[in-house]
Amino acid sequence: MYRLINLGLILTAALLCWTAPVRADHDVPYRDSVEGIGSVDLSHYPLVTVHITGTGHGLHLGPFQIDGEHILNFTDGTVAGSGTLTTVSGSTIDVTYSGTFTQDSAGNRLLDVVIVSGPGTGRLAGVTGSATTTVVVTPSGTPYQTIFTYAAQGTLTFPDNRPQP
Repeated sequence: MYRLINLGLILTAALLCWTAPVRADHDVPYRDSVEGIGSVDLSHYPLVTVHITGTGHGLHLGPFQIDGEHILNFTDGTVAGSGTLTTVSGSTIDVTYSGTFTQDSAGNRLLDVVIVSGPGTGRLAGVTGSATTTVVVTPSGTPYQTIFTYAAQGTLTFPDNRPQP
């Protein structure tokens, strides 16, 4: 009888050793910095559409390009938009963002936004996340064009089937 119990325990232990461990989604801190150009369309004022292009560098992303569009609502001071970050490997992650904007004493627009990202493609497949930032938008000296910069901080979540950074 004891031999059967011992054999059962040995087999159970062996099965546990051969079973792959269960991994949960993995959150990692995220930071990035971005600068770029905004092309302004005033044709539907007080709703102002801005197409943005720029470059940045993000923790766990490396260098990337951003392409997107947002709408500033001058009636209520809100902003909402979306874009795509594309890494040098061609992996992408889509982002949406929303928040409010104000103007400082120097004439810069300050956009306080929450960014929600994902899921991504390529090496970023299934990655999601969120971040907050204040975007500083300054006149470029060229009509209907602005310069923007920001540094975001937040969290990326890598799904359980992805290699951990």
